[in-house]
Amino acid sequence: MALTLNPWTAIWLRPRQTIRQIVDANPKRGVFALVAASGTLSTLSQLLSALSSPDGLPGMPAWLLFTLPFVGVFFALLGWYILGWAYRWIGSWFGGQASSEQVRAAYAWTEIPIIAGASAIIAACIAAQALGGRSDLAYAIIFLVTLPVSMVIGIWQLVMRSQALGEVHGFSGWKGFGTMFVSNMCLFMPITLLAMLAAIAIPNVLRGRMTANESAAIGNIRALSASLELYRAADGVYPGSWQALQEKDTPMSAPAFQHPDLSAEAVQGYRYAYAQRGSDNYQLTAVPAEPLSTGSRSFYKDAAGGVIRHCRVSSEGHTPLARDYPLEKQPAPCAAGAAEQDE
Repeated sequence: MALTLNPWTAIWLRPRQTIRQIVDANPKRGVFALVAASGTLSTLSQLLSALSSPDGLPGMPAWLLFTLPFVGVFFALLGWYILGWAYRWIGSWFGGQASSEQVRAAYAWTEIPIIAGASAIIAACIAAQALGGRSDLAYAIIFLVTLPVSMVIGIWQLVMRSQALGEVHGFSGWKGFGTMFVSNMCLFMPITLLAMLAAIAIPNVLRGRMTANESAAIGNIRALSASLELYRAADGVYPGSWQALQEKDTPMSAPAFQHPDLSAEAVQGYRYAYAQRGSDNYQLTAVPAEPLSTGSRSFYKDAAGGVIRHCRVSSEGHTPLARDYPLEKQPAPCAAGAAEQDE
């Protein structure tokens, strides 16, 4: 069957007649290429917009920039296949009679506005680069093109796809819109709910892990200080280094610390440090290996105070001090730049 309408132009204003002509002639015509082009150009337009900003994409490896368009194609084709199935299935609830091929044809040909809009954004990015490079002016030009184009294209594609789905299913454009709405709700609502549950559960899991790490750190500080007291009971002084304690072969209740260098590796999310503070005192600290991730508090103990003290770490993870609050009190923020301990 010969096409009397040019689908590339007629789809904009006559979507029902255009898609009817396409599915009657060959519903498979060009659909794969249209969806692939939409995915590629959409990804490229977003990538070029980001690269054209004053900050660019710092730290983005070149190989990732090269592969992003292919990732865009993959997800575009995946969405086309899944939503095509959903539009056919949900459309049948409204009395639709379209086949999967016809629905996917309607989906693919109504990607033309996305292709046109992405092409316009890419052209604006290239023009902005030629005018001002990665400057505020260039980015302003891109923004002024991207925002209205994206809004107009998005609304017009919604109208076109509603009409095209209504035509292949044999019902109105409003039912076509209902098919899209219900399909998207059925597909994306579970994903949204899972994302919401993950947003609630993951922080709780992380908090639970940090609480466990902090409890272990307190227990380890007590066990390590007991070993130091055993050394002092035997020699009359605290060891000058952690290696000296190891050479003394003092019994250790925490096998993970059987290493000449106490800070050689993190133990359950914490790094430990020991220093002699004269013959009759020492300092023992435990600091999160990854502040605010493996622990939210740092811990301190010495012989003079005899109690474990704690403070709240920031993203920099400061070292605790002898003047920090004991465990029975709420911790205050760790002092910034507290590299040296109180005498």
